[in-house]
This record gives sequence, C-alpha cells and structure tokens, in this order.
Amino acid sequence: MSPAEVIAYMQTSRNEEEWNKNYDEVCKRGINGNWWEIMMMSGIANKIRQGWLGLMAKGLLKDLTPGYVNNIELLPPDEAEIEAIKAERNAKRTQ
Repeated sequence: MSPAEVIAYMQTSRNEEEWNKNYDEVCKRGINGNWWEIMMMSGIANKIRQGWLGLMAKGLLKDLTPGYVNNIELLPPDEAEIEAIKAERNAKRTQ
C-alpha cells in the first residue's frame, strides 16, 4: 500500500479496536514505506486518535476505554472545532 492508501485506510478507524484491526490489515497487504514515518512521526496517528476524543465528547463514541485517553497527546483544537464548541454552548444557553 502506498503512504496515501495507508493514511486513508487508517482514517476509517473509529476506535482503538478498529485501529488495531486496520493496522493488522495494512501489515498483511504490505506498506510501501515506513509505518513509523507515515503515521507516527507525521502526527497523523495522533490527529486520528484525537478525533476519537472529539466523538466521545460529543457522545457519539462510547466504547473508548478511559485508560486509553491518558496515552494520547492532545493537540489544540482547530478553528472548526472551536466554532463547533461555541455553537454548541450557545445552543445550550438558549434552551
């Protein structure tokens, strides 16, 4: 698999269990490049995993184990995430 295919495939992971299954599948298919460079050093893995926290915070993901959260390097929210948080808070205030 090319680096772009690896990234696209791993981005479909919605939780740790899917991440591990997808990683196994990527390894079976073969990687044209270095996994550590493609996913870890680039920061893509952290960004994907941070998305799980966003889903969990919104109540859309309930199967992320609490202990796993401690192993994630949290990145600051991007502009779209900040706007979504503000909109949600404003909506709750008007209810």
